[in-house]
Amino acid sequence: MYPIPQQKNPFATRINAYGRNYGKSLTSHLHSRTPRFGKYPSNTELEQIKKETTKLLPLAIDALTFFSKLNVPDVSKSEKDITFMCLNSGDEFGFVGDSVLISPKEERDVEEYKQLTNERVVPYSFAKHSMYKGKSFTVGALARVNLLKERLSGDAKKRLKKIYNKNWQQNPLYNNHAQLIEIIYCLERIPKIVNIIKRLKNPKVGKEKSLTGEATGAVEAPRGTLYHHFALKNGRIVSADIITPTDQNLDEMERFLKITAENLLAEKSSELTQKLEMVVRAFDPCISCSAHFIKVNKK
Repeated sequence: MYPIPQQKNPFATRINAYGRNYGKSLTSHLHSRTPRFGKYPSNTELEQIKKETTKLLPLAIDALTFFSKLNVPDVSKSEKDITFMCLNSGDEFGFVGDSVLISPKEERDVEEYKQLTNERVVPYSFAKHSMYKGKSFTVGALARVNLLKERLSGDAKKRLKKIYNKNWQQNPLYNNHAQLIEIIYCLERIPKIVNIIKRLKNPKVGKEKSLTGEATGAVEAPRGTLYHHFALKNGRIVSADIITPTDQNLDEMERFLKITAENLLAEKSSELTQKLEMVVRAFDPCISCSAHFIKVNKK
């Protein structure tokens, strides 16, 4: 079982502050322009980012060490390997790309996002659901680590090799571990990226342009692949289609909730609600924070 922390987690507190102070301020919609961001970070901001990153890295490693020692509940019960999807980031582990990798060995262009997600409305939810070839699939950190693990580098790659096993391909609860691997990887990369940015001379800030056309783009958000399709006319958006990772994961989340519930009922477990909530949080912590997602009705 996962222990319930009785006090604030210093790593979580500091990384949240890091995101608020730097991520939000530099990528806020207030600074966005067509076709790029309009605010360039100062050298002072860049150095502060580098400094904070150095402090966060050992905390992330400690968190991974802690999670690696936990007894992760088996919510798959000999299920087949999960179908994973993520962007093909090229030679390095990354979060952008023009094509989508699908396990075990398939690749599709980002422009085919509608055929990849097949969004549909279900009668019991306001949220749309997605399937690929009639089956649910998973996006997010666990998908990225499984599909791109050979492209990791540094300490993140070494630590993954020590803890990776077959369960990472079948049990969604290992998404927590995958997220920490990604955090370690990013914290190792950030100082190097800062050094590259600082060497740029007279970096150009994006200027607004009068654009007409349409295109599809995708990025790996923390919870999974985020698709955007925009049509512009004279610089104004005339239509937009956004498919979130939450929608893509819902069918898979429901599938594992069903598997977990059936297994726990068979075992007459008294921890049904807690185990089901663990499945939800592994896929999408924001759902469990914003709503009472699990309600067990015993008959």
